[in-house]
Amino acid sequence: GTGATTGNTLTIGDAGTITANSRVGSTATASTTDGTASATSDTNSIAGLGDGSGSVYFGSSGVVDADAVGVNSATASSVDAGTAADVTATVNNDSVQAIDLSGGGPVQGTLLSGSTLSVDADASSTQTATASVIGTPGIAADGSATASVGSGDQVYGIDTTTVTVGSDAT
Repeated sequence: GTGATTGNTLTIGDAGTITANSRVGSTATASTTDGTASATSDTNSIAGLGDGSGSVYFGSSGVVDADAVGVNSATASSVDAGTAADVTATVNNDSVQAIDLSGGGPVQGTLLSGSTLSVDADASSTQTATASVIGTPGIAADGSATASVGSGDQVYGIDTTTVTVGSDAT
């Protein structure tokens, strides 16, 4: 197997604290003196607590601090890309979610506490793309430079999770 786990249920009989952090940082760099350069950083999923499946149960009181952070960059450059060459830098953090317990366990997608629950869920995505072509002085036919970051990416503190608390929640 890949070592990945999914659909798990975490049960704490009485009181408990969960700290779940996922931090991804990647850098892609491509450079050339003459020709095409392409750098891509593509992160499919960053998840703090849960990856779209599973449940968490506290018997009485619980504290959850979940963070999902993506800081990714791509840099592509060419001194002289030529007329048919392109320089591209692309960054895409598809899904960044601090808590996503949307399935698994006897009650699908649940964060449950019998009495009190305190939740802090933070998700952030920083994407930087830089592309450049210096070009040949006096020649207008150098290749193009394109830098793009993901659009439509999903960044959530809490996603598709039912939170149930017996009395007090923060």
